[in-house]
Amino acid sequence: RNNTVSTNSFTGIAFDISTESDFDSLSASIAAVRDTSASSTAANHDANLVFSTNDAGDDGNTERMRITHDGLVGIGTTAPAEKLEVAGDTSGNLAISIDNDNTAGLGTFTLKENTATVGIFQYRGSTNGTLPNTVRVGSNVAGGSLAFTYAGGTTGMFLDGSNGRLGIGTTAPSNK
Repeated sequence: RNNTVSTNSFTGIAFDISTESDFDSLSASIAAVRDTSASSTAANHDANLVFSTNDAGDDGNTERMRITHDGLVGIGTTAPAEKLEVAGDTSGNLAISIDNDNTAGLGTFTLKENTATVGIFQYRGSTNGTLPNTVRVGSNVAGGSLAFTYAGGTTGMFLDGSNGRLGIGTTAPSNK
């Protein structure tokens, strides 16, 4: 228990796996960090749960995941804006894997730009009544296009959403 109402004050659990005798470094930690929304009101217990690991020797822990006081989960971000937000590394690389064992299910990844849905990746299970065993990829933007690319970003197939034209090896198809 940490008897303070200061923003960013914390209490937590620390883990260390080492033969070092000093106490200045940790292997990992889980901490409840008082949120700014709690202000200095003693009765307000808003806190974020922060998971950190150490991959830099004695240089301290790095935050890896956060669950905010209002239930948003961020991986690679300290300020998630969605129920689950996963941020890539500084070069923009990101990989996500989700397994859905429900054969009748509908698994959907929604792509957003700010808060607007701009695209989807969707799988319809083998017993789904509408288009079973189908992977759907789509743009949710009026006139949005769909491009299938390969090594180096070269466009192999392009569907122009503004006119329904399909191009193979071109991004400016002239025919449907």
